[in-house]
Amino acid sequence: MIESVFRKRFLIALFNFLIVAAVGTLLRFVFVHEVEIVAEYKNVLHAHSHVAIMGWVFMALFGSLLFAFTPDASNRKLYHVLFWINQINCLVLIVNFWIHGYDIVSIVLSSIYILITYIFSVNILIDLKNSNASSIAKMLLKFSLFFLVISTIGILALGPVLMTLHGTEKVIWYYLLVQFYIHFQYNGWFIFGCLALFFSFYKNNSTENKVVLYPVYGIAFATITTYCLSIFWGFPAYHIFLNISVASGFVQLFFTIQLFRLNKNIVKEIFYKLKSGVKALFIISFSALIIKQLLQVILIYPEMAHASFVLRNYVIAYLHLTFLGVTTIFLLGYAWQNNALLIQSKVAKIVIGIIVCSVFSIELLLSIMGSLSWAGISSGAIFYQLVFVFSLAIVLCLLIILVKNLKKKFS
Repeated sequence: MIESVFRKRFLIALFNFLIVAAVGTLLRFVFVHEVEIVAEYKNVLHAHSHVAIMGWVFMALFGSLLFAFTPDASNRKLYHVLFWINQINCLVLIVNFWIHGYDIVSIVLSSIYILITYIFSVNILIDLKNSNASSIAKMLLKFSLFFLVISTIGILALGPVLMTLHGTEKVIWYYLLVQFYIHFQYNGWFIFGCLALFFSFYKNNSTENKVVLYPVYGIAFATITTYCLSIFWGFPAYHIFLNISVASGFVQLFFTIQLFRLNKNIVKEIFYKLKSGVKALFIISFSALIIKQLLQVILIYPEMAHASFVLRNYVIAYLHLTFLGVTTIFLLGYAWQNNALLIQSKVAKIVIGIIVCSVFSIELLLSIMGSLSWAGISSGAIFYQLVFVFSLAIVLCLLIILVKNLKKKFS
């Protein structure tokens, strides 16, 4: 019963991801050929980004975290109500953003989502008291929920800022607050949520495999201070913020490596239990995390830091590295391991492989396009066409996985 509930929730979240991927592919097609239904590009972009966070990652983590940490309580009526309210909320939001962009309806729907995250966070923490999860997994979960909640400060503060400030100051603070939300969602909620799920596989708290917790604190502290990377451009003395962010990048990278190195026996025990395909996805996901953190470190050069912010393709590549390369690939692996996704046939495994290859092909293409722009060279049409093709491949593969899974009966 518990597994069935998790599977249904994850497949609904995956359906949302299919919508997100399809809209993203359409946005990519705009650079290849004019599309009449994308009259307001920014409106469609907002629909894409909001549902990516609210409809895919939040709902996938919602189902996965309940399944991993509070299986006995995951079927509570409250969680069902929250899940379905958020699902309806997301579907209405994507339509409203597409047609009207930011208006009172989108503000209300976003506020409902924030309220849902608060209720979810409080209740899973209450139910966590009866969980038999390891201490390291519980700590990672608590930090993930902490970052989920504080990220909303950026959204809640937008109203007062937009009403009281004017001119350049208003624009600057608008972007600072949006970056605050994005930073603590992507670097806090997403990553700590995935790490919590990974270490939730470890159930043995014996002294044979002593858990080392202090790297978690180091990563969490660095997650807070690396926010400086998102705001350095908004202040005259930007070098101070840039130096803080680079130092924080070193700290984050160091403690992430220490987390796995000092708990290597636990990591080995977890990997021993995993399906071979899931092992590959987890290794790819964690490798993408290390690459992301290395990119933060090389921004010690002001020119590179400036380019990483002003060049759109660099920005998109960096965000997608966390969203797709780290988070999405991990969540697919977690669902596969726990049979929320039934990846049994050779075709299904090939489809998963195509998704992974397409994700990193898009990353490579966006990075090349950003580098060409930095060098003052115009990107050829072939780059946009290839990005569209790989994006379309992800959509088609997701559709195949969903159809195959929906054909399987729920237990």
